[in-house]
Amino acid sequence: MKIEFPYEGIEPLEIPDGRAMGVIGPRDARPAAPPATIMARALRNPIGSPRLRDLACRARRALILCDDNTRPTPIAQVLPWLLEELHAHNPALEVAFLIASGTHRPMTAQEKEQKLSAEVLRAYPVFDHRWDDTSMLADLGHTPLGAPVQVNRALLEADLIIGVGHVAPHRMAGFGGGGKIVQPGVCGAVTTGRTHWAAAQFETAELMGRAENAVRAEMESAAAVAGLKAIVNVVLNTRNEIVGCFCGEPVAAHRAACQLAEEVYRGDLPGLADIVVIESYPSDLDLWQASKALAASEIAVKPHGVVILVAPCPEGVSCEHPAFLDYGYRSPAEVADWVSSGAMTDLIVAAELAIGGRVIKERAKGIMVSTGITAEAIRQLGLTPAASPQEALDMAFHLTGQDARVLVVRHGGEILPIVHAH
Repeated sequence: MKIEFPYEGIEPLEIPDGRAMGVIGPRDARPAAPPATIMARALRNPIGSPRLRDLACRARRALILCDDNTRPTPIAQVLPWLLEELHAHNPALEVAFLIASGTHRPMTAQEKEQKLSAEVLRAYPVFDHRWDDTSMLADLGHTPLGAPVQVNRALLEADLIIGVGHVAPHRMAGFGGGGKIVQPGVCGAVTTGRTHWAAAQFETAELMGRAENAVRAEMESAAAVAGLKAIVNVVLNTRNEIVGCFCGEPVAAHRAACQLAEEVYRGDLPGLADIVVIESYPSDLDLWQASKALAASEIAVKPHGVVILVAPCPEGVSCEHPAFLDYGYRSPAEVADWVSSGAMTDLIVAAELAIGGRVIKERAKGIMVSTGITAEAIRQLGLTPAASPQEALDMAFHLTGQDARVLVVRHGGEILPIVHAH
């Protein structure tokens, strides 16, 4: 079986006859209607709240939180419909945008234009969130479970806060979208560290694809404290076409979106694989994003198996979190010891190290093929570098035996592997 990858400079893979367990990926979901029809229908029929035009008529300033270029949400396609809705009964409404970049780097001017459109950039103020600049942050108390809520000050100046994003499986939050646009989207490190570290205490299968989970609940509590009033969330297919749009109260609308997202993104497999070859698409920018695919592989690989991560990572490991490379993936127990002793105080990085370490330090061996990360850096992270997928597979067979069964996972950055035991 020949496997092509969607990356320039990464060669195809040939899996020997009889060794291929199969190829899984999101289903080929087709839009039931044109995007305009889907958007208009969602805005006319909000879930759990009044129409946005009715919420906006009582507001003076609206703040729209948008996800950044690490997410495929077609924001520029959504905004004309959203802005028309907001101004329908209140033409004088002041609207501003805040890029909910979480702990990612700020977008470039070109990336903002591509994400939001040149028209929006000319007509409205657009601000970047900086998670590490305490002068931009305000403390709003705590969630019911005691997590501090530290958010961008721009939220305090708005009468109406709306989140725009997309819903797909997520290792920490169950699914993306919803209140996640606030936490971690526009929060400081003190809040994001708490939720990320909480997520690291769970196995991937305990959170991913589960709309109701403890980490999601904390994120939604933070969003409520911050004043998130409504969301406009889309579900996309693998061609980034809108197959569903959900508008309304942040929790109720999100749960409706999750039902469709599970149908679209689930990949069913009959059992665990000895070797999992997983591409990071669409989370390809750096390893901070590509690690989502590594986490997803935990669900599909047998204990003592091998995971082959194929990820271009043109921006390297992580420009915002250099400690990620300094430490490399570690077992969850080792990271927990560092945290409890005070040797590591950055809970955001600690969580990433432990989540990846759970896969390649405890469950399986890790091999990585990347055109953007050096072999030395890959070794420093705790994986074995390979020059090509074929070389990686040869290494994996050497570790597992020539009778090993190989599973290929497409769209690994947004896949929901579902294992059906015999």
